[in-house]
Formats: sequence, C-alpha cells, structure tokens
Amino acid sequence: GCGYTLVVGSGRNMTSLRDWTYVLAAVCVAILFCLFYLALGTPTEPLVEVEEPEATSCAWRFDRYEASAYEISWKENLSIWEPDLCRVLQTQKEARDVVTRIVELTYGLPESVRWDEEIPDTAPFTSKDPRDGLMSRMHYVEECWTMGELSVKSRGIQLIEPLFGMLRDPMDKYCGAYKVPSFPMWQRSQPTGQSKGHILMYGYAPYIYSHSLPLDESKAEWRSYGLAPWQLSRKQGAQNVLVDLGSSYFRAWTKGPAAVSGQFLYDRYQSRGTKFTRFFAVEAEVLNAEKAWSQIPADLVPYYTLLNAKLTCGDDSNLDVLHILRSIRKDDFFVFKLDIDSAPIEAPLVQALLADDDLLQLIDEFMYEHHVDVAPMRNDWGRNLPGKINDSYHLFTTIRQKGVRTHSWP
Repeated sequence: GCGYTLVVGSGRNMTSLRDWTYVLAAVCVAILFCLFYLALGTPTEPLVEVEEPEATSCAWRFDRYEASAYEISWKENLSIWEPDLCRVLQTQKEARDVVTRIVELTYGLPESVRWDEEIPDTAPFTSKDPRDGLMSRMHYVEECWTMGELSVKSRGIQLIEPLFGMLRDPMDKYCGAYKVPSFPMWQRSQPTGQSKGHILMYGYAPYIYSHSLPLDESKAEWRSYGLAPWQLSRKQGAQNVLVDLGSSYFRAWTKGPAAVSGQFLYDRYQSRGTKFTRFFAVEAEVLNAEKAWSQIPADLVPYYTLLNAKLTCGDDSNLDVLHILRSIRKDDFFVFKLDIDSAPIEAPLVQALLADDDLLQLIDEFMYEHHVDVAPMRNDWGRNLPGKINDSYHLFTTIRQKGVRTHSWP
C-alpha cells in the first residue's frame, strides 16, 4: 500500500512512523525549553541604588580684615603722635580726605535712593575714587559645596573707615583750634560734638566682587552704595534687629539734642530700605513715656520696644542684657550700638562678647564709644580713666578681625 518502513541503524532495527513522531515531539519540547530559558536570561547582580548628585549649595562668609596703609601708620606711630595728636591730625591731608569721602558717600546720596533687601547691586558701576585707598577693607568669600567638595566661587571686598587719630571725627570740636577744617556738606549734616562723619556703614560703603579668580581690582568695577551679596545671603524669615543700649529719647539725648542715636540709625537704615522688625531702645535714666513714644515714627511703632530700666550683665537675672543679645538669630541682620557712658555693665559686656565668638558674630555692625584716657576728650570723659587710646585701637582691630564691622561711636 501507501505505507513505508523507515530504517534506522541496522536493517534488523526498524522503527514505525508513529514512533518517530514521538521523537520529534520530544525534540520540539527541548527546543521550546531552551528558547524559554534564553528569554529569561541568566541571573544578574543585585540592583544597586545610585545616589543622585548633590545640589550645589553656596554661601558667602567673612574672610579677613585688611588695615589700610594709613591705619597702619597710625598704629605704628601712635605712641609718638599721641601727646600731640590734634596737631598731627591737622597736618595730615589724609585725615581730611577720609572724612570728606565718607560724608560725600553717606550724606551726599540723594534722598530718593533706596535699596531693596531682595535685590543686590542696585547701584550703577563706578570708577574707584583715589581716596578709597585710604580706607581699610573687609574681605568676603563665596564658597560652594558640590558632591561633598568645597570650592571658592567668588571673592569680594567692602570698604570701612580706617582707625586713625582719636577714633572720632577730626573735624569735630574736640581738637579746638587744631581741628581739621570742615566743609559745607559736613557743616550741614554733622552736629557739633557728636559728628558721625567718620563712620562708613553698611549700605554706604563701596564694594566689589568677582566670579573670576583671583579678584583683580584693576578689572573689577565698584558700586558706591547698596547691599552687597554677602549682606543678602540670609535664610527666609531673617529679621533686621537693632539694639540701642544707651538710647535716651529717639530724637534727642536728655543732656542735649546733638547726641541723638535712634533718629540717626533710623535715617541711615530704615529710611533707605533696611526695615527694622525689632528695635530695642534701652535707657537707664527715667524717661517721660508719653514724650518718648510721641517721637517714634509711625512705621516703626509696631516694632519698637523701650526698656526704661537699668540692665545687668552676666548675672542671669531677668534684666541681664545677654538675654537680649542671645535672642538674636544667626541669620538676622543685627546692628548693636553701645554707649552708656562708662556704666558698670559696659566693660563687662564687651569682655563677654570677646570671650564668646558665637555671641560676638551675631553682630553685623557694632558701634561703640570706648571711654579711655585721651587728652582731647578729658573735658567730657574726665581724667585717669582705665585704658589708653592704643587699647581702643587694639579692641576695634580685634573685633573687626572677627568679621564684625566695628565703628567708634561719638
């Protein structure tokens, strides 16, 4: 018929077609198993979670203080010049140039100029004034963390008045016939006996910075006012705080209208755009409350606190001034004015600041009248006070070297 016989091996081992079908089926199953195995693939290593690169985090910090050549000359010659301090000042063109430049920067700025606390660099670029070479400098650096590594991104410089003379305005009355001659803008802006024409504050101090390193001043352009980036690198929610220790009335001192601090500090900061959200005025002498509050500008009233009491220092009482200072947060912009006419807590308070870097570095701008025995001030401060003018130089230098813009308050 139509059937046939398949010979496998010898002629005696004959297999039917039906048996061979079973063999082919087995081969197909094996092939399918192999294909399934290949589809699954071979075992692999366990999956390892790869960390995403860290975001770059940058922040400005103080780097160092650099005294100008003019400041250094005073430090090196102070022991020689001190007995005739006023005559020396009168012969120095540099003394007049320093004050003239600061008065122009601070009091010559149009009233319409404001700075925004959210926007740095609001002033246009300007060329460097030759007199700025007389100023000392605060150096800043912007550092960035990326993938756990620290690198320097930018460097900046901001000017500050040099320490010179008796650490007061040499155009003021204290040198009598030997005072440095003043000029019209100074005469319009400075109260006799309480001139602040030698103080170069934040907002009015020229600055530069550059992302191209090293910083080349010959190529960098200066801004003569406004807020530098290191003043704005604060966390959200930071406050502007002022503590005026020895405040008297807002618009006048109880012993004379010239020694005003509250109004001066308000005009220099608040009216320019640095709005205080906490303003502590501390005065030991009894004030008339109605008179005191009537002098406070309306926009400051909600943030103004008058402590008309004698404070202590370091005794942990409820009136310990250190409690006020420690309530300031690191990210706050903090201005501290200290002038309590040699009251018992003044020297201990400064020593407490010097002994605690964390406390001292809460301060951004420090204004302090350091009472020592120096000839031009004896009629006002008295004689035989502890300390000499060289002690004041050393104190102000030390605090500046810790990153605090420190000024001699009149």
